[in-house]
Amino acid sequence: MIPHTSYRVLRSVALVLLIASQFSFARTHNELDNLFELSLSDLMDVEVVSSNKFKETARDVPASVVVVTRQEIAQRGYQTFTDVLNGINGMYEIDDYYWLGSKNFGVRGFFSTGQFNDMIILVNGVNQVSDKYSDYPDVKINVPVSAIERVEVIRGPMTVNYGSGAFFGVINIVTTPFESKEESGSFAEVGIDSESGYSAFVRQSGRSQDLAYSFDLGLYSIPGAEVPFLDITSDSSVLEYVGLDPSATTQGQQEDSRLYAHVALEHGSLYTDVSFAQTVKDVFDGQPSYYGGSEMTTHAFNVVAGMREQLADNVQIRLQGGFYHHGHVIDYEIFRPNYYEIDAQNTQSFDLEFNVDSRLSDQFRIVGGLYRRTVLNVLQTSDFAYYGLDFGHGESKLPRDDSFSTSALFSQLFFEPNDVVTLVGGLRVEHLDSYTMISGRGIVTEDPDDNRSPDSTDNRTVYISEFVPENNGFTISANAAAIFNLNKHHSVKLLFGEAVKQPSFTENYRQLPNAAPQLKPASITTFEINYSATFGESAYFSVGAFYNELDALLSITNTYDQNTGEWSFYSWNSGEKSTVGVEIES
Repeated sequence: MIPHTSYRVLRSVALVLLIASQFSFARTHNELDNLFELSLSDLMDVEVVSSNKFKETARDVPASVVVVTRQEIAQRGYQTFTDVLNGINGMYEIDDYYWLGSKNFGVRGFFSTGQFNDMIILVNGVNQVSDKYSDYPDVKINVPVSAIERVEVIRGPMTVNYGSGAFFGVINIVTTPFESKEESGSFAEVGIDSESGYSAFVRQSGRSQDLAYSFDLGLYSIPGAEVPFLDITSDSSVLEYVGLDPSATTQGQQEDSRLYAHVALEHGSLYTDVSFAQTVKDVFDGQPSYYGGSEMTTHAFNVVAGMREQLADNVQIRLQGGFYHHGHVIDYEIFRPNYYEIDAQNTQSFDLEFNVDSRLSDQFRIVGGLYRRTVLNVLQTSDFAYYGLDFGHGESKLPRDDSFSTSALFSQLFFEPNDVVTLVGGLRVEHLDSYTMISGRGIVTEDPDDNRSPDSTDNRTVYISEFVPENNGFTISANAAAIFNLNKHHSVKLLFGEAVKQPSFTENYRQLPNAAPQLKPASITTFEINYSATFGESAYFSVGAFYNELDALLSITNTYDQNTGEWSFYSWNSGEKSTVGVEIES
């Protein structure tokens, strides 16, 4: 089901596609288009930017690197960005019917129920984090596969360059075709299937002297699979509770419609990147839905501007700032048609970053920077009768006009004693502010026929508490690497990395009603060895072994009280764990 706003957009897209049909439908050919024509050894020299935020070749990145090109996406028939992730060695997709509608991923043998928060996801270098959960839901990052030039995956802890959350690495989705030297290019495609839905995508990009531009617009919609509810839950009483027959299926309740718009401009050293994403998707939350299903509408707006300047032959700087908004509304359909209960959430934030890449000499290079991200607003309001009196109604938020920031200073030093060996060492000092949380639960109605007064302490409870991060908010992370490029065809990397993950705003406020202990940041230390080789023009082999030491992993516990009909949620830190793994690619 597409809302009226998106329907108007769809009609506009149809017009755009008709106009676009007057252009040549050939994509702009650029060096990325021809990646498949390069030899495998040349592919190792393709430049990536997601390791230290400046370009370097894949063979020189101090981490395990995977680059998925547009040609690979087309050859393997990937239809969505989550398909691309699922095809990457070490990642596996699990749809655990998370209540916000996003699919989840396990990484290197680890899986956390709910939101995906073990790797940082960027689009054209722009962090796509959702500030309330510190996660990366695919319903927020709905980049069409037709827009993707390449996907860079840096595996292993990357906290030194990206801060809290880069637990198992960084994923950067590159869509801008600015490597092209062509004056202009256009591309459009439409796919329609009576059973599986439709998709549409149009791109217009070009270059004129110092100005380069790219505009993308995409639509995607599928009706979803029909699955018997008893395949999701074995408890038929749950179905009867909402008025469903035990033979009921999810038909008409898994629709998924997505809209994506993106504009990127470069003029000399200046650039800007603006994107808007909207997903309308049927979701499940705690129990099955009735009638047409419970519908979530989520939207995200990002605007970034910056400059890249070559100050001298050996010094390059980058200054960037951005504003980010993310929100959703869930319209629940439970018990009967036109049933109205909702959950609404909104966050706003902005960040500033300064980076420098300096070649001190033929042997020494230093990369570093300053970073600050400020969360301006977090607000959730909800009304869930089926969650019970105390938990179902209320709000969770930052106090009005309050905010909190994460600040960081980081640096990496590269030492190249000869053409074969590169030694790398990095350090990051990060600070998270303390902040106040408000969580209110209970009756909020002003209905004069409702005898439960909203001011009664029996019917409404407000919790106010301050979260004070461990060590007054300071964390220190380090990494180190020894890279041996034995020749153009053989490379060995010895890697060490540390990462931390601070508890999210949501994980912290969940502690309040249960008087649960304050959470500590989770941490990981990884030792890894990676060997990659190319043989001739078409044979490639890579093997890597890693050892992880993990501590204080963040987990969530849900409990249901059958007597009161109430749910209780709280988080906790687990103990120490260690794992060993091997990854092989060819």
